[in-house]
Amino acid sequence: MPTRRPEGPEPTSPAPRRATRPPGTWTPSSTCNRLMSGTSMTRELALLADAFGYGLPDFRGFAINAMKSAFIPFDERLAIIGNVIKSWYADQRKA
Repeated sequence: MPTRRPEGPEPTSPAPRRATRPPGTWTPSSTCNRLMSGTSMTRELALLADAFGYGLPDFRGFAINAMKSAFIPFDERLAIIGNVIKSWYADQRKA
């Protein structure tokens, strides 16, 4: 039986996340198979920014939530969140 793609926008266009996602829920964004889809995380985030007005604070939250779900040990996730993600976004606010 073939796999059926869920109803909704094409994978290379951003889904209407801000308008439909309840507060406090996580918003996934993925390139899936970037070599086949012809996209990148940079392009996907730019599409989200253009479509819904997302900015660095939103992307910071997305990155932290993504790391919370990463398949690495808990201590490593916390270290990356604190030492890489939060540090990088803090530097961007100063610039």
